[in-house]
Amino acid sequence: MGLIPDDIIAQVRERTDIAQVIGEHVALAKSGAQLRGLCPFHSERTGSFYVYPAKQFFICYGCGKKGDVFSFLMEQQGRTFLEAVKDLAQRAGIELPAESPEALRQNRAARSERERLLKANAIACDFFRAQYLGAGGARARDYVERRGVTAPTGEIFRLGYAPATGEALAQHLARHKVPTALADQAGLIAPSQRGAGYYDRFRDRLMFPVISPAGEVLGFSGRLLDPDAKAAKYVNSPETPLYRKGDLLFGLHAARATVHRTGRAVLVEGNFDVVQLHERGLTDAVAPLGTALTERQVALLRRHVGDGHVVVLFDGDDAGQKATSRAIPLLVTSGIEARVARCPRGEDPDSLARKDAGGQIARLVDHAVPAVEYLIDETSLAHTSSVEGRVKALRAIAPTLRLLKDPAVRDLYAGRVAAALTIEKRAVDRAIRLSEVPTPSPADPAAPRPAPRAARLGPALDRELRLLSLLSDHPELCDAAAPAEELLTQAPVKAAFRALRETRPGELADEVVLRALPEELRATLAERLLAGSFSADDSFGQVDAPRALAEIVQTLEGESRGQTILELTREIEEAQRDGDTERYRRLTMRKLELARERHQVASR
Repeated sequence: MGLIPDDIIAQVRERTDIAQVIGEHVALAKSGAQLRGLCPFHSERTGSFYVYPAKQFFICYGCGKKGDVFSFLMEQQGRTFLEAVKDLAQRAGIELPAESPEALRQNRAARSERERLLKANAIACDFFRAQYLGAGGARARDYVERRGVTAPTGEIFRLGYAPATGEALAQHLARHKVPTALADQAGLIAPSQRGAGYYDRFRDRLMFPVISPAGEVLGFSGRLLDPDAKAAKYVNSPETPLYRKGDLLFGLHAARATVHRTGRAVLVEGNFDVVQLHERGLTDAVAPLGTALTERQVALLRRHVGDGHVVVLFDGDDAGQKATSRAIPLLVTSGIEARVARCPRGEDPDSLARKDAGGQIARLVDHAVPAVEYLIDETSLAHTSSVEGRVKALRAIAPTLRLLKDPAVRDLYAGRVAAALTIEKRAVDRAIRLSEVPTPSPADPAAPRPAPRAARLGPALDRELRLLSLLSDHPELCDAAAPAEELLTQAPVKAAFRALRETRPGELADEVVLRALPEELRATLAERLLAGSFSADDSFGQVDAPRALAEIVQTLEGESRGQTILELTREIEEAQRDGDTERYRRLTMRKLELARERHQVASR
């Protein structure tokens, strides 16, 4: 590149431990003579990312990324080659040659947007920290101390205070020659709504810097100190090139070393939850940034825990339980071993840690139960008081069971669900199969994704779907139901009926029918099958299937006769207008005959 001699670059490379540098970002484990982990450049469940320390080289056999330690830092942190060399030279204690004025000018011109934003954030972080430690931060320090957080823990998290004046930070940044546009881009200040000028985005708040595992300040989260103020309790930095809250975890910089050593991360909900657990020695705690857990955050957890596990320790209220139920499918899908520690009702990790007696919170975490077991227990306890409730619980649990990759594990959990809901296991197996079909979302939050509403059914379609539902549960009645085909008036139902009658050995009737229906009807029928309307396995009550078939066919025949009578009525009126006496007499006799048959069937 012309600014640093090649021999100096080679020296920096040779004196840098590539495994140590990469290990700060990826959980690595020994695999023969090399190290292995989850690739930081793409999402994966099985580690295909390898580091070869002897060759000072890394490669991912999944996405193809490869290179030396400079390449890694450039890819991982968006640095230029020059920035990566300078950083590693400083770590290795190698003094780089003095740069010429021209080289300095070129370097300044090439300074990346990321570097400038990081510098602005670092200046702001130091400002907030100085305010916190100074006379003006006494109220913030008192608040933190009253919550049981000591000064060393505050230093680890670099807690700060944003003054209430509304322009203190803006003036400080200006004195440090941070351009106004850059400070605005970093989310530190915002344009005034009342005229010209800018104001501080954070005012009279306890400040939590969001710090990367590499120690870079990416953004901020500010907690309101005045309980009577009519403002949001927490305000986070807006989305910036550095700060994308769905990609980040609060506290990861402080938890990284413990997580890598133990293979465990404790996932809590809030900033103070994280700080309190670290204060109590649980230094593997991290949290999403004021938002529901995202797939990208789960991937970040997966990279750091490696083959370890994540313990979910959310609040003990209804909202916390709902958040836990929403997080479980994401964790299961990622392949992470997930466990759940249940906070007592009305407590959260912060409050529990503050009055922790005898290490209760550590015991909760150490004895966390597998996440799927938690989901089964919570959902079944909430919904087993009625048949409708058991159906709702089964519908809520089944999609998560389907995500389990190991068939043996999935089968064992299916048995546990059957026992918890007092239904036959085959009903659970069916629900797992049907969970692939988009059914109307239940009120229970454990459903992993929203689904389309069921189709609005007319009376004829409703009756004909009842026939499909019955035959899906009792395919042995398909031959007996064959005459009903000529009574079907709905084309999608007729096509599915024919597909069902042509089911080959080994095929499952419900899957055959659902594949043959359009999506909106598929959702409706799947809901009925999950409800077990015609099940005869004692899961939701006994059904006399042959009698049910006879009743459905009888209804279809009655409706068919009724439709024919309506058509005859129109034809009779037409014959009467045309003066066709013979046709009028013949049609009238046929109408009377059909009406008599319909009455006889209805009176049985």
